[in-house]
Amino acid sequence: MNCENNFCIYWDNRKCILDEISLNICGQCEECILVNIDEEELKKQRKIILDRLD
Repeated sequence: MNCENNFCIYWDNRKCILDEISLNICGQCEECILVNIDEEELKKQRKIILDRLD
């Protein structure tokens, strides 16, 4: 199954590695578990990407 949530632990190369998932009424995956990213690391990575775009 295609997946765009690359912060989910089940995401691998634009695909969900689970065999089955459940969607809630809003169409969001019920099995999604987000990777916890430290705020400082997130700021650092945003800056790196923004610098590349400039």
